[in-house]
Amino acid sequence: MLLLNWAFNTLNLRQIESHVIGTNPRSKNYSLKCGYLHVATVPNKFIRNGAPFDEWILSVTRESWEPRWKHYQETGAFLPIDSGIPRSSG
Repeated sequence: MLLLNWAFNTLNLRQIESHVIGTNPRSKNYSLKCGYLHVATVPNKFIRNGAPFDEWILSVTRESWEPRWKHYQETGAFLPIDSGIPRSSG
């Protein structure tokens, strides 16, 4: 959340994209809590020990992140992923 605050409010970025290896569901779930939306899966992007792994591409916009940031600042807690607040506007 702090990194997104810096990116959106200091660097004035409009959208952030993140790439996560498919064997790391904790990273994907944390990103979803921060407001990212899963926008694509690249199958078999990585090979490790001969086994293929997918890559998840996630994206968040300033507009979809701002309500989550406000809630986080007020409560110190993440909004549930299904809170009704949009995770991304594309």
